[in-house]
Amino acid sequence: AGIAGGALVSAMTFSELSGSHASGIADAANLLRYFGAAVWPFSLNPIHPRLTLPEMLPELLWAAAVLAAVIWAGRKSRVPNRFQMAFAAGFVFLALPLLSSGALTNSNYAERYNFLLSAAVWCWIGVAGRGLFRCLPRISAWTAGILLAGYLLTDWFYLETFSDTRLLFGRAAAVENPAQRALEGLGEVAINRQLPELLYETGELFNRASSRQEPPRDAQFRNTAVLLAAHARLMAGMAATAEELAGVLRSNGRDAFVAPEIFLPPAYSLAAGKLAAVGKAPEAAALLEKQVADGSGVEFQLHFAAGLAGYFSGDRERAAREWRRVLELKPRDGQTRRNLELVEAQLGSQ
Repeated sequence: AGIAGGALVSAMTFSELSGSHASGIADAANLLRYFGAAVWPFSLNPIHPRLTLPEMLPELLWAAAVLAAVIWAGRKSRVPNRFQMAFAAGFVFLALPLLSSGALTNSNYAERYNFLLSAAVWCWIGVAGRGLFRCLPRISAWTAGILLAGYLLTDWFYLETFSDTRLLFGRAAAVENPAQRALEGLGEVAINRQLPELLYETGELFNRASSRQEPPRDAQFRNTAVLLAAHARLMAGMAATAEELAGVLRSNGRDAFVAPEIFLPPAYSLAAGKLAAVGKAPEAAALLEKQVADGSGVEFQLHFAAGLAGYFSGDRERAAREWRRVLELKPRDGQTRRNLELVEAQLGSQ
């Protein structure tokens, strides 16, 4: 089952990446590193950041010792070699997608599903060590207790960080060279919690990170920094109008920014709402039409923006049609339901 599942995962992953990744010594080292990390990790996330061979040497030595112990235990337990080979193959197939972590959809697999590697390793340990567990129950129980205590202590230490997304992404971004995902998450938290200071700080982090990027990504990082700074100022009420943020959105397409699906929909919504509030409904409608034309958002966000554009331009029927579509996609959206009730009442009174 492990071989079949692992092979399927690898086939689906690499069908989109054929020829884009060459295997080598670093891949073999990472496979070994993941094996040891499944039993006792030396770092919180063994998937990221990717280390060089000298940096991961302690982890490789630990992993080699664990692997040797598991194979030795399997021999002592008289586990057939073909079973040992089957577990090894299942582990390798599951781990292969992690070796291209960060390319296309592999980053999602690496970040969310690397616990599968631990499952494969612990199943292997359970089978390989069954003979020793019976012969040495007291030592086995003490070993299990020490491991459990260590895992619980680690959980307690990191509980505060993982229970608060602001802390989680904030600490991930508070390093010399933070990962892009850390910056994206920090900005998303700032937008969701309406924290302009944090959003402005995230923009500064994107600006600093731009110097470490290759073209054209460096320009995307700089544009995102400008966008977040303008968004933060408008969110905080520091800008007299929404023209600054609207100008950034008008002068750049969707692909000019990092993580447009995260940062663009709320920026368009805020800028258009502020423009309409100061009597510039046509400008707000035009801005929302650009959002729809660029595809800056997921389907329900684009339908909501189209409905809002129709409302601001006086096309109530279009607004009602688009917002009904939003409720089909997202039935519990209270804001859309209230908007729809308002525009239907206006249509009924005509």
